[in-house]
Amino acid sequence: ISFYFTLSLLEDSGYLPRLATLVDNIFHKLGMHGHGIVPVFLGLGCNVPGVLASRISLENEERIQLITSTPFIPCQARLVVLMAIITMAFASPIIQVGVALSIYVIAIIVALLTSAFVRKVLGKTEPPELILELPPIHRPNIKVIWWNSWDLSKHFLRKAGTIILVLSILIWFLSHVGPLGYVDEPANSYIAMIGNTIKPLLLPFGISVENAWITGTALVTGFVAKELFISTIAILGGLSEEGNIVEVLQLTPIQTYAILLLITLYLPCLATLAVILTESRSIKLTLLIVLYMVGLAYIISLVVYHLLLLIIP
Repeated sequence: ISFYFTLSLLEDSGYLPRLATLVDNIFHKLGMHGHGIVPVFLGLGCNVPGVLASRISLENEERIQLITSTPFIPCQARLVVLMAIITMAFASPIIQVGVALSIYVIAIIVALLTSAFVRKVLGKTEPPELILELPPIHRPNIKVIWWNSWDLSKHFLRKAGTIILVLSILIWFLSHVGPLGYVDEPANSYIAMIGNTIKPLLLPFGISVENAWITGTALVTGFVAKELFISTIAILGGLSEEGNIVEVLQLTPIQTYAILLLITLYLPCLATLAVILTESRSIKLTLLIVLYMVGLAYIISLVVYHLLLLIIP
């Protein structure tokens, strides 16, 4: 509701077209018009409204670009995880800022390059032209804004809300049930079994066999909500949420950086994936986006890990 209210406010006041014209030249080189700045900025707060903002696109190809690239933008939930782990792993404030900033820069570059790549895959070489009439800045009508916001919000709740509810129930079931029935320890649940399946993929990062399954399980639960990544490791490691999860996983600074990069890029949250499905109206495209994000995140984080091993003694 807050997203639709804000977007309607910008539209009805006449400011949104001006924001688009300010960055049109830059986004034109990436195969988009200036309206693409709206999903990027909204995605920094939450990827859900960022993907929803793809509706401002003037053509279907550009909308697919935004739906595919916006989930790479680090949202506030990912920022919480980044800052929590960074403060545990790095003592120097300068290093902490440098790590966080570099991860943001990498993620935004990946998002913009993905947008350009998707446009080429779709066979579109010429970027869309931004042709619009700039309306005068005026006081918005609160009745019009609220009517538009509520109407669009109801549509979202009916579509995406149903998917979120079903998948959330499924994740809860997998977290509390194992081969022997209901379990008190998450390590004996089906979701822990999934984490063990992911374990071999984490061994190239130098993570020990004993701790790789915990990281894998946290990546699975982090898909539901990024904040669960920290609490999952704390629970499986026998710590409170204030415990140092970096020490639990016995990560070096280089390993920590690579894992943080993987967390940031590998998948958005469950709610964002539900919105991607409802906005694209294509299960096939949604699955392709999931495979693309997971594959690209794994390759980038693994390459960065081994490059840092060569650079830093």
